[in-house]
Amino acid sequence: RVTDVGYGLVAPELGIDDYADKNIKGRIALVRRRVPHGLKLTPAQENSYGDMKFKAFLARERGAVGVVFW
Repeated sequence: RVTDVGYGLVAPELGIDDYADKNIKGRIALVRRRVPHGLKLTPAQENSYGDMKFKAFLARERGAVGVVFW
């Protein structure tokens, strides 16, 4: 089963948690690549939050069995 988690961002300092109301344990996370426009991120934040390995790590930490990026 696939669950859409938007951009898959978890950034408490920005008040963002795309996993907040989603249970993805045992599911495949559908994650958008990069970061949304208009967040006013520093280049370092944009690189970190947009990194596909980091997004896959976050999904795995929340119980996902796989990740599909689009």
